[in-house]
Amino acid sequence: MLQRTRRVRIERDAERPGLRYHAERGNDHHAEHPVLFINPHKDLGDLAACAAHRFIVIRDLTRVTQAVHLLMREGCAILDVIQARAVQREEGSRLPFSGV
Repeated sequence: MLQRTRRVRIERDAERPGLRYHAERGNDHHAEHPVLFINPHKDLGDLAACAAHRFIVIRDLTRVTQAVHLLMREGCAILDVIQARAVQREEGSRLPFSGV
């Protein structure tokens, strides 16, 4: 039996009805040519493993994104401290010299 590979149609909206396979719903977004091909006749275990791998990657990227967010917040907090101390130093240098 000749097996066909399902082609992802990128010009269709993901919310458009009538498309049976998730891959048909346009996951490549605005690419000029589709790049993802799914063979719907492959073993279900292989398909499930492929989907699970993508979800694991998404989870890992989410963790990286959370770490980046935390580092950005900490970096901004450090810059706030630097700015406050620079303002204090500048204001301190403007005080008249008491000549003690």
